[in-house]
Amino acid sequence: DEYKVGVMVRAPGFAPQAAKWRLSTPAEFVELVVWLVPERTVTGRVTTSDGTPIAGAKVSIPDYGRAGGASAVTGEDGRYALGGLTE
Repeated sequence: DEYKVGVMVRAPGFAPQAAKWRLSTPAEFVELVVWLVPERTVTGRVTTSDGTPIAGAKVSIPDYGRAGGASAVTGEDGRYALGGLTE
């Protein structure tokens, strides 16, 4: 039998990192090293063609090299920030 194990590591200022591995027995000891990279943030503004801000628009990057991707909703001024991204 094979046992699958996974962890998600999060730390302020760093992009979340998922790690998975397989164990041959449930009692097997494994030292897992997880490398975190500084997080990147994509910011922007959503407007109409005449420059009027659009509030409540959902902006997303599907699974951008990290578990779950990133998404945000624009504020009253149309601005958004997608944080926790890698490269």
